[in-house]
Amino acid sequence: MTYQPNPRKFLTLGHHDDGKTESAEFSGAYPITQKIHIFGGVNRSLTDSITNKKNTGIAYESCCWALRVEYLKKHIDGNNYDNVTNFELVLKGL
Repeated sequence: MTYQPNPRKFLTLGHHDDGKTESAEFSGAYPITQKIHIFGGVNRSLTDSITNKKNTGIAYESCCWALRVEYLKKHIDGNNYDNVTNFELVLKGL
């Protein structure tokens, strides 16, 4: 289920059940200025009571390019998590 009043402002709530595992997901984005927005989300296993993945980030967008920086924490196994910082540069109109 998604509520999206505009392309840079949204909230999403999801539920997944494949017969073996069940999880819930919540994510969203919110504009800070005309060109900058923040985003984040969390995916939690309802079966195992662990957080599968969570992310937060900030993005800058102009007419010709965009830059996004994201912090991602992803469950590997047991109490082990992979912590990643992603940088993405998008050149528009090429």
